[in-house]
Amino acid sequence: MSFENKTAVIIGGANELGKRIIELLAENGANIVIADADETRAESLASSIGRNALSVPCDVSLQYEVDRVFLEAVRAFSKVDILINNAGVLDKRQSAETVVDDEFETVMAINAHGPLRTIRKALPIFFEHGGGAIVNVSSPAGERGDTGGIAYTASKHALNGITRHVAHQYQAHGIRCNAVAPGAYTTTDKDGKPRVDFDAAARLIVYLASEEAHMLNGVIMS
Repeated sequence: MSFENKTAVIIGGANELGKRIIELLAENGANIVIADADETRAESLASSIGRNALSVPCDVSLQYEVDRVFLEAVRAFSKVDILINNAGVLDKRQSAETVVDDEFETVMAINAHGPLRTIRKALPIFFEHGGGAIVNVSSPAGERGDTGGIAYTASKHALNGITRHVAHQYQAHGIRCNAVAPGAYTTTDKDGKPRVDFDAAARLIVYLASEEAHMLNGVIMS
């Protein structure tokens, strides 16, 4: 895979999965924009990559911070070709009878409304440059009801719906939108306990962002 002359915006790029995604994209020639609420970790990661990377502080629950990410991306690299939505939060595994509105709304604001905000800003740039690729990081909770609390489950179902809608609505513009559920990709640690295989998930995400996956659209890999 080659990402030469491609610019990728990675939302939530400073966590473990985001870091591996960024490493793979950078190794294959992409310009990198790391957007994360953890400004220190994002800056450190951008510095380790070098001149073809920049970091922008971003809380996806705030529209003006999302706006700034894309403004800085276009200012630095002239365009955006790839958007990866990797920002997310867990809930307290509360059920319908115990969840409070503030928790539900906070999780939805980041896990569902956040990707909607970033996609909304990316689309005009994609239109201008003839297309683009979006990969959303979902969860098995987006297809089931037994892997998280009600807030997290609802947010990932919403994200899968956003993924499918965007894929259908904008395919004629050369825009693809897919999702990966990393919780489905597991390995075992040295103690034999299951854990997310971040490398496997990252490689699949990067593949979906590449031209090699040009036939895939509206797919939820779980």
